[in-house]
Amino acid sequence: MIEPILLTSRGSDRATAYNFSNKILRHDQGLLVSWLEAPSKKGGSTSIRLGVCDGSTGQLTKTLSLGEGIDNHCGATILGDATGRVHAFIGAHHGDFLHRVSESPADSHSWSAPESLGPSHSYPAVVLDEAGTLHMAYRESYRGPGETWQLEYIRKPASGSWSSPRLLAKCPVPGYSHFMHSLSVGPTGALHITLQFHYATTGSAKQGKTKLAAHLHSTDGGDHWASEGEGCDLPITIDNARPIVSYLHDEEASIRIGTHVVDADDEPWLFCGMPEPPYGVMFRHTASGWQTIDLEQACPGLTFAAPGRATATSRDASGHVHLLVSTAHKGGGEGWYHPDNELHHIAFDPKGRVSRHEQLTSSDPAAARWLPSIELWDWTAADASCDQGHWYAWTSGLSVGWMDAADYEDTLKTEVWLGRLRP
Repeated sequence: MIEPILLTSRGSDRATAYNFSNKILRHDQGLLVSWLEAPSKKGGSTSIRLGVCDGSTGQLTKTLSLGEGIDNHCGATILGDATGRVHAFIGAHHGDFLHRVSESPADSHSWSAPESLGPSHSYPAVVLDEAGTLHMAYRESYRGPGETWQLEYIRKPASGSWSSPRLLAKCPVPGYSHFMHSLSVGPTGALHITLQFHYATTGSAKQGKTKLAAHLHSTDGGDHWASEGEGCDLPITIDNARPIVSYLHDEEASIRIGTHVVDADDEPWLFCGMPEPPYGVMFRHTASGWQTIDLEQACPGLTFAAPGRATATSRDASGHVHLLVSTAHKGGGEGWYHPDNELHHIAFDPKGRVSRHEQLTSSDPAAARWLPSIELWDWTAADASCDQGHWYAWTSGLSVGWMDAADYEDTLKTEVWLGRLRP
C-alpha cells in the first residue's frame, strides 16, 4: 500500500458517491480520478473534477473541471476505449447526462463539447464492450403525474448513435424510488445488471424501503435479457422478478445492495446489507444458484447492522474478489455516514473464503471515512486490469443529512483521498 494522498479539501459531502461505474481509470497520460466538489456558495453549482495523478505514485499533478452539477448527486463516470479515448459521463439528478470525449484527457482543451442525454436521468452505469459499444443503465424519474420511476437501458455502437430507451424495471407505485443498479461486461461478453426495488407505498422518500434484489443478464449485447437462466418479460417488477433475495413478506424489513463484479465463470458477486442476522452477506452466484458468505462470521469485530453500508467491489487477475466497506467496529455508532465509520478491505478467494481483512483508514472520531470508489475490473483488458493493486478513493468528512434533513446544495466541504491496495 502507498500512504494515502489528499486530492482535495473542497469535496462535496458525496464527493465519491454513486460508484455504479468507473471513477478511477489508468491511462497513458496518468491515473485519472473523478470526484465532485461542493458549491462555493449556497445555491451554487457543484463542480465535476478530474484529477490527473502520477501512474506509479498516485501524486496529483493537475486538476481539470469537466462541468457543473445542480447538486451532490452529479459526479462523473470515466472509462477508456481500445483507442485510448476517454469517455466521461457527467451525472445529472433528474436531468440530462453530459457525455464528453477526449483523446488527450490531461489537456482540458481536448475534451469535446457536451452531448446531452435526457430528459430526467440519474445514476449513470456505463460500460464498454470489446467491440467498443457503450452500454448504459440509468434511472428515469418524473415522467408525469401518476407515473412510476423506472430503470432504462440504452447503447451506442462505436460509430453509431444512441438507441431508443429499453425499459428494464419498473417500481410498483408512483413517487420516489431507486434501483442501486450496476452494469458490467463479463469474460464471455455477456452484460450483467444487478438492481434493487426501493420504494414506499406512500411515494415518500423518507419512508422508502428496499424489498427485493434481482440480476439480469444478456448474451446478445442487450437485445434480449434473462434472469436466473431463463428468459424474462420486461420490465421486471416486484411481481415477476426472480429474486436474489426478497423481503416482500415483511412490511418493515429493508435490504441494500452494493455494486457487483463478475468472476471468471461469468457469475456475479455482490454485497447486501440484511434486516436480520447475518446482517452483512456477500452473495455469489454459482451453477447451484445464489450462495451467501456470512461477513459477520468472517469479520466478527465489525458491525453490519444498519440501514445501509457504503461499499465498492472489484476483482484481480488471481480471481480474488475485493470488497471495500465503510463500517464501524462493534459498539460504534450506527448510520452509513456516522463518524465512527472507517474504510475496511475484505478479500475473498475464488471459492468464497475470506482471505484478508484490513482496516484501510486510521480511526478518526471526527469524520466518517465512507463512499469508497474502487478501480473496476475490466474483462476487455484482463491482461493489465488492476495490475499491482487496485487504486481506490473515498470521502472523509461529515454529511449534511439524509432524506428529510438533507440539503443537497449545501456548501459543507470534505476531503477526498486516494489509496492503493497492496497486491
